[in-house]
Amino acid sequence: MILIPSCIFAQNKKVKERKISLVEEFTDDEYKMPDSILFYSGGHWEIEKYYNILYRKLSNEIRGIDGYYDYKFQENANIPIRINSFDDLKIKFNNNNYNAICVFALGDIDREFPNGYVNSIAICSYDFYMILLQSKTNKVLLKRKFRIIAKKIYYSENKRLAKYIVNELQKL
Repeated sequence: MILIPSCIFAQNKKVKERKISLVEEFTDDEYKMPDSILFYSGGHWEIEKYYNILYRKLSNEIRGIDGYYDYKFQENANIPIRINSFDDLKIKFNNNNYNAICVFALGDIDREFPNGYVNSIAICSYDFYMILLQSKTNKVLLKRKFRIIAKKIYYSENKRLAKYIVNELQKL
């Protein structure tokens, strides 16, 4: 007699796939990619790791593009830990070292456990906000809101997100 476990033939629920989608965008009519950008984020220390990983991936993606690019995470920044819209960002910069400042912020992070128990692989979904400001005038050059679905942990899609960010900055 051959015993075959019934779980082989069981139908599993379809788990959400990892993906990044652009859900909101604005581009100034006169936009061209600045030749120096400070990528800036801040807030609570618990999200610093997320941004450090993102910046490492971003610096790899932007390496072949002419210009000067830098990154700064500031714990005491005036950026809320989680935002619901671009209106939540009240940002003013006066920095002559860069032509533009690219500010990153996170929306709420939702975790779902597809198998119904905490030990299963979590699906994280969240909004990622990117706003590019001209340094001297604080004029908004770009706004992008991405919806991200990631497996396990929210920063697992940082490599793909970095590619999306660079592609959006290079668009004309």
